[in-house]
Amino acid sequence: MNQAGRALALGGLSLLLGGIAAADVRERESAVRASIGPLVPVLVAGRPIAAGSRIARERLAVRRVPARFAPRGAFHAAIEVVGARAGVAIASGADLTPALLAQAGPAAGQALATLRPGERIARIVAVGASGELPPGSR
Repeated sequence: MNQAGRALALGGLSLLLGGIAAADVRERESAVRASIGPLVPVLVAGRPIAAGSRIARERLAVRRVPARFAPRGAFHAAIEVVGARAGVAIASGADLTPALLAQAGPAAGQALATLRPGERIARIVAVGASGELPPGSR
């Protein structure tokens, strides 16, 4: 085989191996994508929010993250938190969760006064797709 023939054979072999490598990478990407889930919106503080201040839409941003890495209980849309009070100082870029908001309802002292011996207060936050938790469900 002459030099031109060898060069042509090596070129063809390079194309074949490149195609195999590309197919392998595509397969691995698909496997990773399937294991981490689709991208979901997560509401974050676009700018710092002071403790006790009302949360304004201008201070919010949305970040898209793989479902597997989205924080449990995170808010997904601005409408869920606009107007609520920050319970603590919230740094820019922080994921917004119910734990960062000031609690609504009666003051802690008032709530404790209505408890009978042996009773406890527990705040329960349900997390799920909107179709799984219809209004009024228990």
